[in-house]
Parts: sequence; structure tokens; C-alpha cells
Amino acid sequence: MLAWFSRKIDLYAVLEQWCEAGRTYEPGRPVDESWNVDRYEVALGTSDEDALFDKAVRRLFQYAFYPESFVAVAAAFIRDERPPEAGERIVQRVRVIPGILDAVTMNIVASVWQEPDRKGFTLVTSEQQYESGEWTASIVRNQGGEVLLLVTVVSKPSKRLLLPGRLFARALQKHAHSLALKTFRNALGGVP
Repeated sequence: MLAWFSRKIDLYAVLEQWCEAGRTYEPGRPVDESWNVDRYEVALGTSDEDALFDKAVRRLFQYAFYPESFVAVAAAFIRDERPPEAGERIVQRVRVIPGILDAVTMNIVASVWQEPDRKGFTLVTSEQQYESGEWTASIVRNQGGEVLLLVTVVSKPSKRLLLPGRLFARALQKHAHSLALKTFRNALGGVP
């Protein structure tokens, strides 16, 4: 859904309206060279204590990833301040051209893992998305106490987008990745 000129939209109402939207991607699906594959590893710091790891996991599980000025989000697990569960949906309002055009999309939580030193989840695209693919993020603590954010994104623009739209969408996606990684890392400075 497109929102022009900062039109007000209740993202939780959209979440309810789109609750039956199906997936357009299954994790592990084979991809070829027509797909975009991005992998990121961000060092968040080193600590012998759990504070940094726990804070990073809390931020990830609240999907506090993108700057609010760029992406607004709504999900039941965010509202309820709890970890996501498989099958839950996240509605995003992406500021495509700030003040002029926003895109409202939805992703579905495909899986969640909570191991002692590795926690994260995978989102897949829904029918209410302008691309197909998955987004996977993990907070990992290695044996030396280093805490890392690992993100893998597999995506392919929708055939609804013409070539100029696909190129613009890809540039916007890469910009979003850069903003998100920087925002996430900076939010953990000073820990507790």
C-alpha cells in the first residue's frame, strides 16, 4: 500500500486487516543470480558479562532495527514487549520519499531461535510486500565474549516494479541496510 503526503495510517489496524496475507517466500528456497543476497557482520563489542548480549537481543526481539524516522513498525510482540513467535506479522511503513511517499508492507516471522549464545529470527515476505525474500538476523556471542550482529537478506523485487522502480528499490534497500546496522550498533553504546 502506498501512502502519499504523510497520510496518517494506524499500522495496528493494517496489521489486523492483513492478518490472512500469505507468504511469498519459503526459507531455504534455491536462488539464482537474479536474486540479491546481502550478508553483514557487525561487531557490537566484547564483554565477559551478559549485559551487552542481553541488550542486543532485547533490541533485536523488539525489531528496534531501523531509525524511526525511516521505518515505523507495528507487531503484537513489539506492543507486548516480548520475543516474536513464528507466524506473527510485522507491518512496516517505509519512508520512500520523506513527506511525499511511504510504502506500507508486511513480513511474517518464519522462525525464532533462542540458544544460549545465539538468538534471532527470520522474516519472510508476504503478499503485502513489494519484493520476495527473507531477512535473518542473529545476535551471537563467541567464546572470547565478542558479541556480533549477523544479518542475511535474500530478495528479489516484485514483477510489479518496472526496471527504474527495481533499481530505485534496490538503492533504497541498501541505504536501509546501512542505516539499520549503524542505528543498531550505536544504540548499544553505553550498554545497560
